Amino acid sequence: LCKTQISHSSLIQEVTAVSKLREEVQTKALQRLEYEGLAREKAILDPYSKYYKKPTEYAVERFAYFMCSRCSHPYFAGQRRCDAGDDAEKAFSPEDLVCGGCSGADMAQECPKHGKDFMEFKCQFCCTVASWYCWGKTHFCNDCHTKQQKGDYLTKKPKSVFAVCSGADVCALRVKHPHCEEFMLGCAVCRNLASF
Repeated sequence: LCKTQISHSSLIQEVTAVSKLREEVQTKALQRLEYEGLAREKAILDPYSKYYKKPTEYAVERFAYFMCSRCSHPYFAGQRRCDAGDDAEKAFSPEDLVCGGCSGADMAQECPKHGKDFMEFKCQFCCTVASWYCWGKTHFCNDCHTKQQKGDYLTKKPKSVFAVCSGADVCALRVKHPHCEEFMLGCAVCRNLASF
């Protein structure tokens, strides 16, 4: 397929929704590129790169966005390279695709300034802030993500093999949280701004 955007006066109604969705994903991908400090990546600055001066194309190619099954908006679902480590034998279920703002009805939140896109979670397997969100359903810290990618599949292990948090007073996160479950910490952008 050529992937060229089509437009014709007789197709306006059909392509308007798709165009709006593409623009929303592109905007979110560029925000994510900035947030992760990747706006000056070599691929964007190198005149010999296919992404030279094309940060939008680079961001859309690097990051995966899925449609949330609850709010019907696209959300950041990790880096595309994480798709290779997904558990292929599991049946795909659209209900599994849930954005950070909608995941966990009891903790669904939205930052009044930054929306749902930068809500921060703990790693599902330890007491660390998650920096990876893979397959649209699993939050990992860097260490746990590396283990998963190297074949030590944490997602296939029972909860009982993971250390239980000793409590908020000694936890690195300084909050009470459930064991090996999704847990939202709040807005990452606000948290980072507050630390300056």
